[in-house]
Amino acid sequence: MLIELPVADDIIIRQGAKVELFLDRNPLEGLQATLTNANYEPVKSSEGTLVYRLVAELDPSLTPPRIGSKGAAKIFGDEILLGLYLFRKPFTKARQFLGI
Repeated sequence: MLIELPVADDIIIRQGAKVELFLDRNPLEGLQATLTNANYEPVKSSEGTLVYRLVAELDPSLTPPRIGSKGAAKIFGDEILLGLYLFRKPFTKARQFLGI
């Protein structure tokens, strides 16, 4: 599966990270996958925003979804402090405003 992670939401992830896919047609049941590839340079998406392209492989024991299915992906990364997570965007805005 192809995952487009917006540049504004970048997180530290490692190859082999756990991924859970929630399809639009069945949003309550997640499909398990493993991250196999991640681009380090952002590319322009079809909507015109900059995104990192990630590739995850579904668990082989699951029935694959239809081609072209869309949904949301939850990527599990390293644990961080709650304060850093909550104030990450305000810190980014402040750095951009101050030119740091």
